[in-house]
Amino acid sequence: MKIAVSSMSKDLNSMLDVRFGRCNYFVIYDTEEGLVKTIENKGQMSGGGAGIAAAQQIIDEDVDVVITGNMGLNAFNLFKNSDIKVYRCGSIKVETAVQLFKEGKLEELTQAGPAHAGMGMGTGRRFRGEGRLNIAILSGKGGTGKTTISTNLSVITGANYIDCDVEEPNGFIFLKPSQIKREEVKVDYPVVDSSRCTLCGECAKVCQFNALVKTKKDIMLFEKLCHGCHACGIVCKQSALTFGKRIIGTIEEGQYGNLICKRGILNVGEPMAVPVIRRLLKNLPTGTNLIDCAPGTSCNVVSSLQYADGAILVTEPSSFGLHDLKMAVQLVRSFNLPFGVVINKHNTEDDRIQTYCEKENIEILGVIPYRREAAEVYSSGKMIVELPEYKEIFEEIAERLREVFPWNLQ
Repeated sequence: MKIAVSSMSKDLNSMLDVRFGRCNYFVIYDTEEGLVKTIENKGQMSGGGAGIAAAQQIIDEDVDVVITGNMGLNAFNLFKNSDIKVYRCGSIKVETAVQLFKEGKLEELTQAGPAHAGMGMGTGRRFRGEGRLNIAILSGKGGTGKTTISTNLSVITGANYIDCDVEEPNGFIFLKPSQIKREEVKVDYPVVDSSRCTLCGECAKVCQFNALVKTKKDIMLFEKLCHGCHACGIVCKQSALTFGKRIIGTIEEGQYGNLICKRGILNVGEPMAVPVIRRLLKNLPTGTNLIDCAPGTSCNVVSSLQYADGAILVTEPSSFGLHDLKMAVQLVRSFNLPFGVVINKHNTEDDRIQTYCEKENIEILGVIPYRREAAEVYSSGKMIVELPEYKEIFEEIAERLREVFPWNLQ
C-alpha cells in the first residue's frame, strides 16, 4: 500500500501540511517495501486548479491512500473516481500521521471541504451553515486600518463584531459596547507527582515545545511553553502526571445596539494567543460575524481563518503594504477562501495595489481616501462613518459584500 501525505518538507519527520492543493511536498510511504519517496507539489504555485494538479500527481504515483487536512471538491472527486481513499489529519509529524492511519485512528473523508472559489472573489463558496456567516478581516501588516474597516463595516452592515487581535484588542474603543460579560480562559499544564516519578525522562522527550526538562533531581516545567497537548501524560507509564489549569486571558462580550461585540484579551506576559482565539471563536453568535484578525500572517491569523467563510484583505498603497498584501493573499488562497481587497489611505498618485489586483484577478471591494478629517475623527475614538463621504463609501462596500456573500448579510 502506498500512502501519500501532504507535507511541509521532504521526509517522515516533516510536519503535515493541512493544505492539499498548495502544500510544498507529498511524502509517499510504501508500507510493503518500507520505502519513502518525496515529490514536489506542482500545484502549489498554480494560478488556479491547484487541487487538480496535485491530485493528478498523486494518481500518477499509483497511491492508495491520501492523508491531508483540507481538500476541495475537484481533487476529492478525482480521488473518488480513482478509488483512492482520503483521510483527514491535523498538523502533526508525517510519520505520526502514517502510524495513526495504520492504527485506524484517522477519520476518512466522505465528502469534500469548501469548494475553491478561484484566486480572488467568487460566489460559489459553500458556507458553514448553522445560521452564521463568518467573514475574516485581515491585513498583511499592522497599521493599515484593519480595525477601522472592521468596526465601521460592522455598524453599516449590522454584523456582529469579533475582535481576535487578542494581544492588542482595540475595537471596543470605537464601538463602546455595554452590558459587558467576562469569562476566564484557562489552559492545562502538567503537574508532576514526585512520589510516582522515576525520572525516566519520557515526558521531556515527547514534548515538542521544550516545556519539560529532565534534570538530575526532578522534572522542571516551563509552563508558558506548554501547549496543553497531554502527550507527556500519555507516555508516562508511572501515571505520575496530572493536569492543572491556569488563567491566560479573558473573553468579553457586550452589546452595541442590536449587535453582539466579542473580544479576547491575552494576559500580559503570556506568549500564546491561540487558546484565547479558539475559545473566542468556538461559540460565535448566529447571523453575520466580522472577525477582526491579528495583523500579519502568523499562527494567530491562521487560527482565525479556520473559522472563516470568506475574507476581506485591508491594505495601503505603499511598498510595505503591497509586500504584506501578497503574503496575506497567499494565506487566504491556501484556505480556498473567497476574498476581496479594501484599499485604505488611498491617494490618486499611487496605483500599485490596483495594478497588482488586476494582474492577480482579485476583486477590489472599495477604496477609502486619505483625509485629515477622517484621521481626526478616528483619533478621537469615533466612527468615521459619521462623516457623510465615508458613510457612502462603506455603504458601497457593504453592497459589494451582499453581492458576493448573499447567504446571510442583511
